[in-house]
Amino acid sequence: MPLLTGPPGTDQPLGQGDVLEVPQLHKTTHDGQVVICPRAKLALVVSRDCVGVNKGQVLVASVVPVNARLLAEQQIRDGQDGGWKERLTLFRDLLKGLGAKRDGGLSPDRIYLGPLPGTDQRLVAQLDEISSLQLPTDPDAQQRWSAEARVARLAADALRALPTRLYWALCRTGFDDHDWLPTPDLKAVCSAGTAAVESMRVAHSDFEFRIANDEAGAANERKLDQLRTEAEKLRGRLEEAEGELRPYKEALSRRSSEVDKG
Repeated sequence: MPLLTGPPGTDQPLGQGDVLEVPQLHKTTHDGQVVICPRAKLALVVSRDCVGVNKGQVLVASVVPVNARLLAEQQIRDGQDGGWKERLTLFRDLLKGLGAKRDGGLSPDRIYLGPLPGTDQRLVAQLDEISSLQLPTDPDAQQRWSAEARVARLAADALRALPTRLYWALCRTGFDDHDWLPTPDLKAVCSAGTAAVESMRVAHSDFEFRIANDEAGAANERKLDQLRTEAEKLRGRLEEAEGELRPYKEALSRRSSEVDKG
């Protein structure tokens, strides 16, 4: 069963796991200014089922579209779909990636919801962006509003997992993002990252050589523009990879210094 199902019957009170259409959600800055959450047009109810009826308000997490493309879509669109080995790897990586999105191991503050029924836009609930939503005080008015605003509901399995995900996001004591790795694993990460970065640098240098060579030879301008675009794209990915690798190299350097001092 998908993670989201259609809304329950209109006679059902507002409950945990309901997805609502909301005109606006807000957050408060450190100096008391109210800021609109610009991307949040939907919200996931995280309060217990009885809270809306008894207290007239519920806690909701903002729900926003997912920006990242899935691995399979990206590879196919970029023309990187290869032979059977690559396709089998892609199939397995896709399953692993979707499972990781669902379970939130690397992103405990995010709950992957998939798309609303009948749509293709994938959604994610942001547990680090929670607001209070005040409901109509009259019970009948609240019931009518809930029936109109509710567009989906967590499926039974996802709803059972929600309390655990809330605890995981709000109460778990986490690890340092970089220093928790045992030294052999940290060395392996640095070695793999360095190899990837060096390979990207070589590829970028090759692009620069080809561009300079074609400019000297008065090559087709369209071809030159394409090379420049590809070089710029690779440069961006290189800088991103260097940024990802840097804290791990710094952590390894600190650890090596501590060993030397000891």
